[in-house]
Amino acid sequence: MALIKLYDGTKEQKNGEILEIALVELAKFQVVRVTPSPGSIDISNYKLIQHFAAESTHPRRKQVHIKRLLDQIISLNEVRNNPQRQNLILLEQDLYADGLNWCFGGYQHYLGKDFVTISTARIQDEAHLFHIFAHELGHMYGAAFRGRSNTREELGFHCLNDLCVMQQQLSVKESASYAHRRLKSKAPTYCHQCQDDLRI
Repeated sequence: MALIKLYDGTKEQKNGEILEIALVELAKFQVVRVTPSPGSIDISNYKLIQHFAAESTHPRRKQVHIKRLLDQIISLNEVRNNPQRQNLILLEQDLYADGLNWCFGGYQHYLGKDFVTISTARIQDEAHLFHIFAHELGHMYGAAFRGRSNTREELGFHCLNDLCVMQQQLSVKESASYAHRRLKSKAPTYCHQCQDDLRI
């Protein structure tokens, strides 16, 4: 069983409810447990992420640098002392990374630890947020891995199968539009190849 520690720095309880739906999809292929429960009120972790985000914000850009944020998180004893545990960080502030003007977030295996970081700053609606959650969780558990057929390297490896959540879109508009196309078509969250990846 995989254990994910949730650090929710967002105010909207709905974000946790949507994360729970994405985790139900993932649980079809991976046994996962998240603490605390998504959508629950955790004031101490909220304040912690707000503090770390402030410490990691570029003063001119007014955006959080994702690697600086992870450096703050990894300094926590509970993260350092639990190498097998994955970590999921949610925040409202806009994110950027080296070489990128902005990002929704991403999956990083950093200093021996697994992190998914997601910003809600550019999320358009609930369908879009579900899409981003499912996409980044898919990365953490091996979907669309390097060397698999029907993948392309574009800011990491992504699936080429139509309507798979593991496809990559490079703008907010494209990402939200694709999320709604997937929803309207009632396509499975992960294509058959990505389902197989997640079962490995």
